[in-house]
Amino acid sequence: MLLATYGVILTLTGLIADPQEDKTGGVNANLWAGLALLVVGLGFVTWARLRPVLVPEKSESSD
Repeated sequence: MLLATYGVILTLTGLIADPQEDKTGGVNANLWAGLALLVVGLGFVTWARLRPVLVPEKSESSD
């Protein structure tokens, strides 16, 4: 979820702020990095929802 949050922040920064394309060789780095983080973060959230980690219960063993 943290990656998706950073992705939203960077995407909004890329859309709203000055892209400073002269420093990045004509690419809006904040926009593309934000979109990539958003996709990866949402992928992890989806994965966690579809296949949650299950902790096995301890069985009482008679020693």
